[in-house]
Amino acid sequence: MTIRNTFLPNLQRHLFILVLLLFCSANASANVFDRNFKPVTLGSPAPDFTLKDLSGKNVRLEEYRGKVVLLTFWASWCSPCRIELPHFQSLQKKLGRGNIVVLAVSADNRLEDITQFSKELKLDIPLFFDPDLEVNQLYRIKAMPTTFIIDRKGVVKHIHQGFKESILPVYEKELRVLLKK
Repeated sequence: MTIRNTFLPNLQRHLFILVLLLFCSANASANVFDRNFKPVTLGSPAPDFTLKDLSGKNVRLEEYRGKVVLLTFWASWCSPCRIELPHFQSLQKKLGRGNIVVLAVSADNRLEDITQFSKELKLDIPLFFDPDLEVNQLYRIKAMPTTFIIDRKGVVKHIHQGFKESILPVYEKELRVLLKK
């Protein structure tokens, strides 16, 4: 009498199904970028959106027309974001809240993670919850952090993807140039 081990074939079948499901879901989420969104490029209008801030208030990008906006996409698990966001907060205070606005859109799927992150870093800049990543998709975010600097007319003037410490002074220079216009 031979004993057949059915565990291994079942495990292989389950792993195959899992890999297939992951592949299909990756393709499905990649197709989200195939929507009719125009790419956000230098010189293009910044796409308008409405998101909730941490207090639950709806805020629309269009409300900040007439101000220079630093729009950054971040996540609590992003180490460089821990450096950038406090820097952006200091920059906003230095250049004046009436002059520039920092809007930070999170890719986190749990509001608790954003709230905890904000408390840890003592952030008082507006943080937004984008749980379905609709605004991240609208702006075609591929890396954390990604930052857009938008002029008073709502036009994208600078795009920074990823992070290097050497870029921090560049943000101030770019914002100061736009503030003079």
